[in-house]
Amino acid sequence: MQRQGEAPAEVHAGDTVWFVPGERHWHGAAPGHTMVHLAIQQTTADGNEVTWQEHVTPADYGRQP
Repeated sequence: MQRQGEAPAEVHAGDTVWFVPGERHWHGAAPGHTMVHLAIQQTTADGNEVTWQEHVTPADYGRQP
């Protein structure tokens, strides 16, 4: 996973990662691996559960900030 402006961090099976509301972040499997995650988030007052950002391109994936 990676928080905006920070270096990517490796997450292992069973790890828990917390993001604060509105924190831009990315997550995905490493090449040759799969990833499953469970996300729990609070709904905003207007009923929005999540704000999706742009997809990370293959060229951007793994690039250091």
